[in-house]
Amino acid sequence: MKTQVQQRFIKEILSYLSTSEEELLYVGKPSAIILIPRFLTILLGLVVIYTLIHYITLLILNNLVLYMLGIVALMVFGLIISGLLVLDWLFNFYIVTNKKIIDMEYAPPISHNLSTILLDQVRCTEVDLQKSGLLRELLDIGDVTITFDRPTHQESFVLSNIRHPERVSLYLGHALTVLRTETPIEPFWFRPQATTHKLQIGEDLYPLKPH
Repeated sequence: MKTQVQQRFIKEILSYLSTSEEELLYVGKPSAIILIPRFLTILLGLVVIYTLIHYITLLILNNLVLYMLGIVALMVFGLIISGLLVLDWLFNFYIVTNKKIIDMEYAPPISHNLSTILLDQVRCTEVDLQKSGLLRELLDIGDVTITFDRPTHQESFVLSNIRHPERVSLYLGHALTVLRTETPIEPFWFRPQATTHKLQIGEDLYPLKPH
């Protein structure tokens, strides 16, 4: 039995299907590893601000009350910024159907941004993958770039920092190649090794077919 969170998530994803003939091919999200450098940047900024607060309130003004208020404000600010980063990652999804490709950043009431490419108006010319750095190679994280040919110009759609980029690029390359044929393709999903009925709030998503 699906949890309320999973049901709401499935309903949200399925709401992007325009017609009854449209089918989901792939749903993924950036790896959580991208949060590490962002948190380190925030931590560095907080340390700098704390140093300024300490210097101004204690060494110059010699006011303990202002020092304590500054520390509380700094902690609240750090928690808010960190929370916004987590929400931005948690609700960032890549959705591929047999009709369109969507980059969804859905974190109401903070943001609700969509970038969409309609597949019936373009022709897929290449699907490339890129891994840069030893850490990304070891963690099997990379970018998959899909290049489309339009009548006036070329356009690229990048699935950034996703897990198993080789598998994703091979699958999407095959799927986008056969879309205009009558050859059926099986939906492809990433699962962890241990099967569970609970929604993974993370990098691995489950089939979103309604039951």
